[in-house]
This record gives sequence, structure tokens and C-alpha cells, in this order.
Amino acid sequence: MTELERNKQNQEVLLLPNNKLGNEGAEIVWKTLANNHTLKRLSLASNGIDDQGIYSLTAALRSNTCLRVLFLDGNQITKSGGKVLAKGLRKNTTLARLALSHNNLGPKGIDTIGKALRNNNTLTELFLDDNGVARNQEAAKQLIAPGTPFGENTGLVFFDLVAGLEEGRALFERNKNLRIERLGSQANILSLSGG
Repeated sequence: MTELERNKQNQEVLLLPNNKLGNEGAEIVWKTLANNHTLKRLSLASNGIDDQGIYSLTAALRSNTCLRVLFLDGNQITKSGGKVLAKGLRKNTTLARLALSHNNLGPKGIDTIGKALRNNNTLTELFLDDNGVARNQEAAKQLIAPGTPFGENTGLVFFDLVAGLEEGRALFERNKNLRIERLGSQANILSLSGG
């Protein structure tokens, strides 16, 4: 029995970044999370978790009623893992902050997550920078265009995705919950956040 399993009833914060857990370690955490009633913040950033390691997370997100913050940034999650993760997000009613920066979701993976958020009213902070979109300004523009899941989402108050300044300002106008946090050193980089 792991330390996590022994202490699962009273653990509120579990920070395990950079521990080389991989998919096997993530599987143990996900199984424990599914029945946990106290864990509110979990970081599995930079642990070598790929799409295979995300499958069990979907079941955990569906059944867990406490987790509010989840850091999965710096792993190897692609559009396939994004699709699986989106299934869990559709059913989850407690997760408020999700960090997926520095993965390999690409525009299709990000769009799939955006579609899942149409049915999710609790996720208000989403970090997606460095997912293969920053260098593709056209893809970024398409992700936040009017009529798209992110373009019409009014529940997000922090949305971090590099986009053209003009499109970012238009998104800001459509969603009054967002505010401009900072402009990058280049005139075409915009970061949006809520206040």
C-alpha cells in the first residue's frame, strides 16, 4: 500500500511535480483520487505522463467531488489524451483550475477540450500555452473566433493561449469576465485573465 493510499482520507494537497511517475505512477494516483473525499489540489506536472496515463484520470474526474486544482503541465499529452480528458471534464463539477501548458495537445486537442467546457460551469481557469499553437497564429485565431467553444465561453475567467492581438481583444469584448493581464513584448502576443 502506498503512502498516498494510507493517507487518502485526510490529504488536501499533494504536490508531486518532477518525480518521473510516468503512466504507472499516475495510474496509482488516479485510482486513489477516484475514492478520495479530501484532496483539493494535485500537481503531477512534468512526470512523463502521456495519453495512456490519462485514461484512468477520466474515471477519477467523473467520480471525484473534491479536487479543485489539477496541474498536468509539462507532460506528453497529445490530442488523443485531450479527447479522453475532455470526457472527464464534461462530467466533473468541482475542478476550477486546470494547467495543461507545455504538452502537445495542438489545435485539435485544445478544441476538443473547449467543446467539453460547453457542459462544464465550474472550470474557470485554464492554462494551455505552449501546446503547438503559439507558432501557428492562424490556429490560435480559429480557436477563439466567434462561434467556437472558446470564442463563446463566458465561464472562463482566466484563459492562457497565445493569440493575435486583434482576435484576443475581440474575445475580451465577447466575454466580460476576462481581462487583459499583460501584453507580451511583441505587439501580437496577448495574455488574458480574469479579475
